[in-house]
Amino acid sequence: MGTSLGALARLLGARLEGGDPDRPVEGVAPLEVAGPADLSFFANARYQRALERTGALAVLCREADRERLPAGCAALVSADPYRDFALAVARHFDRRPRPRPGVHPAAAVHPGARLGAGVFVGAHAVVEEGASLGEGTCVHPLAYVGPGCALGRDCVVHPGAVLYDGCVLGDRVTV
Repeated sequence: MGTSLGALARLLGARLEGGDPDRPVEGVAPLEVAGPADLSFFANARYQRALERTGALAVLCREADRERLPAGCAALVSADPYRDFALAVARHFDRRPRPRPGVHPAAAVHPGARLGAGVFVGAHAVVEEGASLGEGTCVHPLAYVGPGCALGRDCVVHPGAVLYDGCVLGDRVTV
């Protein structure tokens, strides 16, 4: 799966410092165990020792923390490293299998709902009138998407989740 440092910087709106934008990022890991192809993040001063010893290829950090990174470690400077790390993981490093697109015969999808390309709706899931599921969105079994809900691209709604009337989710949101 993976990506490159430059692609991650563009995705996150982060500034890459001290790294080759074409360098591949193969995984994610905590500072303590990150290796030379891993991305990690630093957002709390109590992890300063782990940051000083990290073997990570790159670390997501705030501008104020950029100088704390060890030599040879690239920085992806971000306003919110924690959020951006979660986004990077969800977009490029989530290894869980995704279901094949389609609507299960036991799902209840209202004819007035709009389903984008590559959508999955699982058994006994309900998608109400006026709901809109963006391309690649996955609504797992027993989930409920209420009337007028609008879900962006590549969202995941896990079993038992309930999205009430008119709920709006951006792209790549997991519930």
